[in-house]
Amino acid sequence: MFPELCTLQTLLLAPKLLDAREAIDALTDYTPRFEALVTVFSVRHRINVIGATRVASGAIRIVAYAAL
Repeated sequence: MFPELCTLQTLLLAPKLLDAREAIDALTDYTPRFEALVTVFSVRHRINVIGATRVASGAIRIVAYAAL
């Protein structure tokens, strides 16, 4: 899976065109749903998925996780 494709598809859910900072904040809102989806996908298809999300709470950080 190419992460930029997930990012672009998720940004299409925004009700308006966002600047870079707003886009990062908007993507952060989807993190819990994305992690849950990847976990279900991993279990259903019996594969391991390693992913990362952006966290914007004052500073932008990348947080990695694994769905095994």
